[in-house]
Amino acid sequence: MSWFSGSKEAQFGLSAAPSPEEARRLELYHSEYCGYCHRVERAISKLPDLKIERLDVNQGHRKALFELTGRTQVPCLVIDGQPLLESRDIIQWLTRYAERSQA
Repeated sequence: MSWFSGSKEAQFGLSAAPSPEEARRLELYHSEYCGYCHRVERAISKLPDLKIERLDVNQGHRKALFELTGRTQVPCLVIDGQPLLESRDIIQWLTRYAERSQA
């Protein structure tokens, strides 16, 4: 995937994310030094029963994130192998996902 092969929204944005209507495998690439990651973590703490594997890029997961996205930008929520960037998009998707599990 080339850096110039399309808009970030088309590649890693909310419109490209899998539907929150089904059960999904979730991984969150993050860094303890990232304010946007803290924003996502605060939102997660308010959502019920989400199972999300945390992968800290400062603990050896940076290379895997780069191989997946061609970037090292965090936070990055990986939904069944599909990356979603931008903290607000991640929070919006997780909120819809949590609502699905409550229904």
